[in-house]
Amino acid sequence: GARADVARPGDAVAELRPILEGIKERYARTGTQVVVSVEPEGGAVAMSGEILEEIVTNLVDNARQHGGGNASVRIDARRATGSNRSLWEVAVEDDGRGVSPANAPRIFTPFFTTARDRGGSGLGLAIVRSLLEAHGGSIAYLPGRRGAAFRLIIPDGTHFPSSA
Repeated sequence: GARADVARPGDAVAELRPILEGIKERYARTGTQVVVSVEPEGGAVAMSGEILEEIVTNLVDNARQHGGGNASVRIDARRATGSNRSLWEVAVEDDGRGVSPANAPRIFTPFFTTARDRGGSGLGLAIVRSLLEAHGGSIAYLPGRRGAAFRLIIPDGTHFPSSA
């Protein structure tokens, strides 16, 4: 059943590629192009597929909401360099209008939104950040790109010793 407590790394593992490809296919039906790249192939992260999907879907929805209907999104997942192969770095970048320098410091603040007229709650990025932090990860906004760009750090799910 559903557990209310926060998952610890190793509790759940999700394969990156199938989940990202599923998100890509779902958005393709709505006219939003999502390009996915995963290096190396059979990578897994230390969180459930549902949570990974919620995090990435939230970012793609933001790109659609702020970038117009024809925004395209790139998702590049790769093992973080310089780590002992225990982290994934996932870049999520869109070609929309991006975030203004005035708004950038506030985008992770709960209830801050520039899209309230379009149904934005201002909770998306705050939820994304808390989900990532609960799993030992993080999210950073990368300024100076054409659109909005984020770097997610997610613990690797491949190399956890089994608790058996």
